[in-house]
Amino acid sequence: IGQNAYFDKDGIVVETSSRVIENVPRMEGLDCSTVVLYEKLPIDNKLLKQLLTLTQTLKRAELEPDAIVYGVKNAPVLKYDNVSVNLGSMEYLTQKVERIKKILPKVSDMSGTLHLEKWTEESTNIVFEKQ
Repeated sequence: IGQNAYFDKDGIVVETSSRVIENVPRMEGLDCSTVVLYEKLPIDNKLLKQLLTLTQTLKRAELEPDAIVYGVKNAPVLKYDNVSVNLGSMEYLTQKVERIKKILPKVSDMSGTLHLEKWTEESTNIVFEKQ
């Protein structure tokens, strides 16, 4: 639509404008060709629920990224300056966010990708791939 659409914790569009609000993560890779003010974002309900869960979890952890990029299989990638965090599925989201909170300060002065796509409670290896 050529504008930014801002939504609340329920996915309701509360503003559309050309201005950029600081400290609000950009959402990239979502197909929203038409948005209507005061209506839910026009994306798949499952994806919307995942997006809202993700943004609220990151906000509670005080880990709001610069951007959340949706790409392959709608798996979110978080962007923090020069560090990308590949989350993979939304499974174990709370535990993954806890790991990000501990690891991000240690890699924030580097460029690269933190891989959490294969993290589970049984397979706890986390790889940081430097660029």
